[in-house]
Amino acid sequence: MVRPREWIGARVQLNVFAYTNNMPITENCKNCDTPMQGSFCHNCGQKRVNFQRPLTSLIAEPLRDTFDVDGRLARTLVTLITRPGVLTQSYLAGRRQYFTPPLRLYLVVSLLFFILVAWLARQGIFFEVTANTTDEIQVLSEQLPKMMFLCLPLFALLLKLLYFQHYYFDHLVHALHLHTAAYLALAVMLPFERLAEESLLLLATQLFAFGYMVIYLLISQRSVYQSGWTITLAKTAAIFFAYSILLGVLIETASSLEAAGGISNLL
Repeated sequence: MVRPREWIGARVQLNVFAYTNNMPITENCKNCDTPMQGSFCHNCGQKRVNFQRPLTSLIAEPLRDTFDVDGRLARTLVTLITRPGVLTQSYLAGRRQYFTPPLRLYLVVSLLFFILVAWLARQGIFFEVTANTTDEIQVLSEQLPKMMFLCLPLFALLLKLLYFQHYYFDHLVHALHLHTAAYLALAVMLPFERLAEESLLLLATQLFAFGYMVIYLLISQRSVYQSGWTITLAKTAAIFFAYSILLGVLIETASSLEAAGGISNLL
């Protein structure tokens, strides 16, 4: 039984939602004609959207949903960086309202990261830019993002082999968060690739970022899977070693295929 106070509170929230979105307070679903009781139809699930409003408002809404400019993205990044494993735990426990979804977070961060990688490659940060390095630049700027996205399920499979009692979906969510955190750490390391040879401070910055990635993986594993430190350390070392070999093989293969002109047909 709904209490009068709860009913009044629900009506007030509905009226505020309707007012801020320039909608009538009472309205039927445009899809199934069921009386609306919130922002979504409880019968068919269609979202209550009013397109009869200024163009700027229509453009701002999908941008807000994509980049979480309402503050969720900033909150998610802070939690991701400072509290390893917490985002994965919260998502799997159903606490998802206040954080950016894992896939959306990965796509936003990886997009910015690989733009940075492509720019650094063309600036000669990783190697001297010559006519012979065109294939390497092509791999880093165009093929590496696709290859890393395809590596996500493989990394999740490694986690599944070591933590077989958990569902594969749990590992996939964890893999998205781990890769996102790794991209942020690499974004600090990579710009100093050349200058670190001449500056002790920049070299220390790179070593700190690398150590952060390793420790982050260790703490996140223990936080998500709730295992002891000894087991977590052994499994983290195995994952780090196996995945490093896998990435090395894939990058080398991608470079060879790009030189042969065949990778574009594969990715």
